Amino acid sequence: MFPLATKGQCNFCHSLPPNEKSNGNLSMGEDKASAYAALVGKPSASHSCSGGTLVVAGQPDASLFFQKLSASPACGGRMPLGGDPLTPEQLDMIRSWISAGAKDD
Repeated sequence: MFPLATKGQCNFCHSLPPNEKSNGNLSMGEDKASAYAALVGKPSASHSCSGGTLVVAGQPDASLFFQKLSASPACGGRMPLGGDPLTPEQLDMIRSWISAGAKDD
């Protein structure tokens, strides 16, 4: 199931229009469909993380979205920037969703 449990922590920045300084050029909109469309199979538009794919279905460790939530992201800062890190349970939920194919269900 698409992990909306973290949406509140992400929306503060990522519901705004794309902007390099405030959200790394990633706007996920206000609803599930917009968030899914912005993440799965999409390349990063951020200058510091360009070239990475946000969500690679079936591959959480190759997914920039998952990397950015982890303790040591491959680029840029850990998300949510300036907020509390996601709990281990939230990270497990996201990892499981990506591992299961990042389905829109």
